[in-house]
Amino acid sequence: MAPKRQHPALPADHRQITLGVVSLPAFFRECLISRVSQEMDLHAEDLGTGGPDAVEKARRADPDLVLVDLPQAEACLLGEALLESVPGTRPIAVHRAAEVHELVRLAEAGYIGFVSTDCSFQDLLRELRAAIREEANCPPRLAGALLRALRKRQPDSQGQPDRHLDVLSRREREVAALLERRYSNKEIAAELRIEFGTVKNHVHSVLTKLHVQNRWEIPHLARRGT
Repeated sequence: MAPKRQHPALPADHRQITLGVVSLPAFFRECLISRVSQEMDLHAEDLGTGGPDAVEKARRADPDLVLVDLPQAEACLLGEALLESVPGTRPIAVHRAAEVHELVRLAEAGYIGFVSTDCSFQDLLRELRAAIREEANCPPRLAGALLRALRKRQPDSQGQPDRHLDVLSRREREVAALLERRYSNKEIAAELRIEFGTVKNHVHSVLTKLHVQNRWEIPHLARRGT
């Protein structure tokens, strides 16, 4: 008898993880959904070929992760649209030996993980499991490039007014404080004893009021605004 397959731990609320897949070739989406579903305890959704249709499908499916296999420019637009419409999702980009500056642009668009087209299927599974734990397997060259990009941007912010948290409601400030500590939406719901959907609404409102593109910018803003 074959050994029982071990699955990664589920979230504390035992809600099944949902993975959305975006790619131009339909066969790639179908094969990946079938294979990943066999290897991991998750529900996979076909989100199509990108654009507004993929965003609308993601809004309905509310995926925890979205694997995006699109050209860099299209992937960036989709990543930004996903974080605007489905703030709790975690996009992962499939890239083709991209230059560092292209990976930095994807990170700026909200991608938390990167999978090379020449990686193995097991490498992909490891990246997905890391994303479930809200960890990013960041290549060293990308980590260095992100730090350099951040240093270059710091002088640009000098002389601009700080964006304080005063614009937020009491509950939104509580949510922002947990975002500062890198809490996931599910963890925020458990900590504040509110519904998961309510958390998503609060996160969206916080991002809108603070004029930031994604939740990963909150820690820096929160430190400046206190």
